[in-house]
Amino acid sequence: MNLNLSSRESLSNSVMEGMMQGRPSIVTDVGGNTELVRHNVEGRVVPYGEVEKLVSEMVFLMNNRDTAVGYGTMARERIEQHFTMKVMVQKTKQLIDSVNLPSAEQPTAEALRSPD
Repeated sequence: MNLNLSSRESLSNSVMEGMMQGRPSIVTDVGGNTELVRHNVEGRVVPYGEVEKLVSEMVFLMNNRDTAVGYGTMARERIEQHFTMKVMVQKTKQLIDSVNLPSAEQPTAEALRSPD
């Protein structure tokens, strides 16, 4: 089981590493955690600070091995499909290409210089 109980988080490497290893996650609903882990798909998402809910979700996963294994399988697939270096580079390139002006419309170096 992979736990991330942060009060603030961007896109957590530790969550991604656990997911890549096929571990189900329990994460707080902050930052990029919910971009990585979808509730009841790759694991469980709990509101930050709700300790009883966290404990309940941990007990649930410990008592429901088949569900936990299924979440782990989905977690690995999500990382492989959306968050590998290759995929991230492709997505970044697509974004850059989508905002690039055609070369005929590119400003010249002279036009970009600030006036003296």
